[in-house]
Amino acid sequence: MVLRRALIAAVWTSVAYLCLVAAFSWVPPVWWFGRPGSVATEIVVGAGLTAVCVSSYRTQDRERPGARPAGVMAILLTSSAALAFSSFSRCHDPKNLPFVSAIVWALGTVRGRSQGYSAANGCPRVTPVALDIAAIAGSFVLYVGLIAIFVSVFSTEVDRMRVQVARSVTAVVDFDNDSRSLVTAVARAVRKDKSQLALIVSRGQLNAVRDLRAEGARVIVTDLDKLGSLELLPLWKKTRQLYLLTASPTTNLHRLAAIEARLRAVTNKQRLPLIVRIDDPWQAESWRAQRLGGSDPLWGASALGIYEVTAERLLDRIIATGQTTRVITCGTSGLTLALCADLRRRQIERGYYTAPNAPELPSLTIVAKNADEYRKDIDVYHRALGYSATDQWLTAVNELPAFASLVGVIKPEDDGGPAKDGEAGARRGDKAQTQPPDGEPATGRARAGADEGDTNGSKGLHRRARTLTQAWKLIALRASQRWQTPSRPAAADQNGPAVSAVTTGEVTAHGDGHRAADEPGHAPTEHRAQDALESHSPPGPDTENHGAAVIFALPAGQAQIDAMLGTRLAARFPTMPIFVQDPKIDPRQDTIAPLAGQLHTFRLAMNVPYGRGHDPWERAAMLIHERYAAQAGHDSDVTKPWAELDEFYRGSNRRVVRNTLWMVEKIARHTWDAYGTAPDEPVSAELTQAAPLQRLAVIGFDRDTAMAMAEAEHEDWARYLRRYGWRYGPTRDNTRKRRPDLVPWATLVSRSPEKVDGALDFLATTLYSLRELGLRSRPLWQRYRRIGDVTAKRHIRGWTWTTRSGEAMRARAGDWEVTDGDGSSWPLRNKAFRSSYAHLGENRWRPKADVFARAARDGEIVGTVLGQSVATASDWVVEGCQGERWVVPGDEFARHYQPSNPDATPAGG
Repeated sequence: MVLRRALIAAVWTSVAYLCLVAAFSWVPPVWWFGRPGSVATEIVVGAGLTAVCVSSYRTQDRERPGARPAGVMAILLTSSAALAFSSFSRCHDPKNLPFVSAIVWALGTVRGRSQGYSAANGCPRVTPVALDIAAIAGSFVLYVGLIAIFVSVFSTEVDRMRVQVARSVTAVVDFDNDSRSLVTAVARAVRKDKSQLALIVSRGQLNAVRDLRAEGARVIVTDLDKLGSLELLPLWKKTRQLYLLTASPTTNLHRLAAIEARLRAVTNKQRLPLIVRIDDPWQAESWRAQRLGGSDPLWGASALGIYEVTAERLLDRIIATGQTTRVITCGTSGLTLALCADLRRRQIERGYYTAPNAPELPSLTIVAKNADEYRKDIDVYHRALGYSATDQWLTAVNELPAFASLVGVIKPEDDGGPAKDGEAGARRGDKAQTQPPDGEPATGRARAGADEGDTNGSKGLHRRARTLTQAWKLIALRASQRWQTPSRPAAADQNGPAVSAVTTGEVTAHGDGHRAADEPGHAPTEHRAQDALESHSPPGPDTENHGAAVIFALPAGQAQIDAMLGTRLAARFPTMPIFVQDPKIDPRQDTIAPLAGQLHTFRLAMNVPYGRGHDPWERAAMLIHERYAAQAGHDSDVTKPWAELDEFYRGSNRRVVRNTLWMVEKIARHTWDAYGTAPDEPVSAELTQAAPLQRLAVIGFDRDTAMAMAEAEHEDWARYLRRYGWRYGPTRDNTRKRRPDLVPWATLVSRSPEKVDGALDFLATTLYSLRELGLRSRPLWQRYRRIGDVTAKRHIRGWTWTTRSGEAMRARAGDWEVTDGDGSSWPLRNKAFRSSYAHLGENRWRPKADVFARAARDGEIVGTVLGQSVATASDWVVEGCQGERWVVPGDEFARHYQPSNPDATPAGG
């Protein structure tokens, strides 16, 4: 900043001095600087102006990315005009008026016409160097303007070229104001990975993406309404991550199908990170489970939505205070479900690893008319996901969120205990029908609170109202009442009527003010007077820490919720965090200090905190590393906390998680879709000390599968290290990037058999860690053998084949047409056919290899070698020894396939 200011001062001082030299003959040049025709002067001043223009443009680009370089043009115009005017300031004659002629000629110079301007007397006789510089600066104004127009018109084409030459691309398809902050977070992460971010938008969104260009995004304009245009973009082959962020999940899934079709044709990559925006929390969870447990290995898919991200952001702020033990959510919406899901996730993650000095997690209370219905549904849903019951941390109050009901939940001791499952509302409703222990009529006490505008529970108001001042007023009033007689007005004075009675809890004023103290249905006079004082003397703000925080799940004023309820709560409880939803605010205003108490406003938005994982795989990698690093003591580069960890080691942790997900599905034939299964039993101490193969067998991985997975993990790890420059060396040398174990698996096993146990132990530890984090697999595919001979014919030309469901598929030349005894036929690639069938003679063949099969899901799209096929609930998905898949109707599968292991349980059973 200091250097920049010094440069600006030096340049403008030089320009001012040249103006003086040109305008006044008595100002001499300094040696060569300022002499007419001095090239050195032109170079020095030109370089200075260029530096100032570059600095100005960079500042403007940071503040207003994508805007035209108005600052640069202003600098050039000002300097050119000043230098030209100074050069012509002394030139005038009878035909050329003083000052006016100088202005006209200066404007002409700025426009690039520096020749032909002079007075009749030949002024200026010698062209000053200031005029030469003015003419050059004026010309550059035109050039800069033309370049700015060119860049603004062709910037998207330049972005396309930069994406085409990039080695890897992270693609973001569409966005809106709610997801803009997520795009910014992705851009920062991609920039650290030295990848390229391609932001694919429609032409109407161009004006909204200028600031994102400053974050490194390259904008690709296409017609998003035409899936063909999206599919034909040339960047999909280089794509390593994909984000679909429009607000409509249906639109996102349609676009995903088009992109998938293109990707399958141009790449064989697996487990590409995929984030699809699905705002409904339960729909997002369901879609995640389906994709995680599906038959498509192309994606490592996850879903994200505004409710989930907002819930995470709110709970982060609440838990960080370390003083909150209960979160009270007012109203029911998608945010309510997301808060419950996020709190459950945090409990699971805390069970796996708890950072030092981490605050305790709060419980959650739902306050709404249908709160108990929500609580039961949430409990059923979480049990279906394999989690334990919610009754330890989730309660419900079946009341409309109002001041009195919320005060009773915030201060449950006033109602005789914490509110639970709607009991608080029942207790508060019963108090009007019971006699308080001090003998005061229930109706009087209930009305005393009502006269205050229902601003508190009656018993809580009665206790808090007894301040010292009120006590003295009550004593004085009682003393005056002893002197009253039926013939004299009760404490009446010239200021107004006296308070005389409370009828059914109602304060009334009368001119005569007298009622008998023993009149039936009325309390004694001193109790009535006490209630009257308390009803007109509300307590002050409650600054006690009640360990509560309030979140309004709906915008203020919706669902019959008082629009000022948040403000009233903040006035009564100024130290309690209160979060009120306001859809009008900027999502980045979360950091602004509250105006009243601890009343904060928030907006639903996908504002992911920087450095935080926004998908389950990133969080799993982060937590696995944090627990390992804590156990190791943070004493090396490998064991630094995640926030300080080098990107190479972060990527290695991500690789482990993603590769494990792939191995479990592809090698072990398990599914990650554990919806509806029973929760895991706690791991016994004996099992934690058992051999790796025994631990793996308990969760469904036999020895052969475990060895194959250990080999696949070693090979994937070796590929990752080689990509970052590591090579084999007889001894380990981190400086030169050498490792002795960077060899093929077979070589490692023959040289160091003890490494096998280490690899198996690492595999078991990773799988158990994922299970602790809620990512549980279960066996899905079972081994079957086809029974019955078939006939087969190889075609030398391509032909069209129609499935039983009526789908037309195209088989290519060289494929085999296989026909069974029922007359059903299907095509097979030559390699798959040769590995699956043995020749019996002529055109008869017998199955010789086992296949894997599982029950299909209704509507499931199965990628076959001939195209995509849609399965029904009664169908089976079969996979051959070459990885090819096809769909078999249920009745046909029952006739022609039998388990290879007769004792095995059918996959669909």
